[in-house]
Amino acid sequence: MAAIFPFHRLSIMDFDEDCARTHAALWAKLEAAGARIGAHDIMIAATALHHNMRVATCNASEFKRVANIKVIIPQAIRH
Repeated sequence: MAAIFPFHRLSIMDFDEDCARTHAALWAKLEAAGARIGAHDIMIAATALHHNMRVATCNASEFKRVANIKVIIPQAIRH
């Protein structure tokens, strides 16, 4: 029996100019550290950081490179 993820508690955030600034700073920091992540993942991370939100993902290893990011792995996909 699979667990049910509470999708009704998710928020979809806009990627606005403030998120783009957070993205640029995050990209520069990761690039300098030689710890780049995927283009979409960095946009998601920047948006979450800007709004002080958590990221629900199956790809936690990518987000571990981002300082101060809060990651949750949905129960339905945990091993």
